[in-house]
Amino acid sequence: MHRRIGKRNRERVERATVRLVERGGHGVLVPGGFILTATHCIDWSGTGGMVLGDVYPTGIETASGVKFRVGVYACDPVADIAVLGELENQECSDDADAFQGWCEQVEPVALCTSDIETGQPCPVFVYTHKHEWIAGSVTRFGALVQSSVALCAEDIESGTSGSPVVTGDGLLLGIVSNTSSHPAGASCGGMPVPYMSLPHWVLARTGLRLHE
Repeated sequence: MHRRIGKRNRERVERATVRLVERGGHGVLVPGGFILTATHCIDWSGTGGMVLGDVYPTGIETASGVKFRVGVYACDPVADIAVLGELENQECSDDADAFQGWCEQVEPVALCTSDIETGQPCPVFVYTHKHEWIAGSVTRFGALVQSSVALCAEDIESGTSGSPVVTGDGLLLGIVSNTSSHPAGASCGGMPVPYMSLPHWVLARTGLRLHE
């Protein structure tokens, strides 16, 4: 069990983390050419327009300061997890080229697929919007994706939504969704776990082997 995260893993996660320009919050690059973030950090529509081709370009800024736009591939407003990727609109070729170039230079953060034991706190590390690392823990309470995993850590402030929550091995266990102050002084809230809440087609593109 890791009580700290090594320098190499920290730097890898930091390079893979992006800032969402329009609405604030963050996201992180994972295998398959996807950026994971919190659904409440992006603009999208659930009224049917997206299936007919409506596009919701999302501006991001990389750790090196490069800015371009990506597209929305999937959203779950209940689990509060969204998938962003290359803009496929022909009018956005510059953004697509910039995204591809960035993906070639940055190592994605692999997903953690280890089961979280019910009722047993698991140590994690959160990369905040202030470019700082804070230690915390996650605890699983049940089987419902949208409310089963709680994240507790010191001083998780507004603006950290969508930021990566990783294990000591540098694997992505979740992303920050919502937090509130706890009487004990920590910030606690829900945390979507990608391998539990992402669509199967997304998980397949990340390289995970799915059960039949």
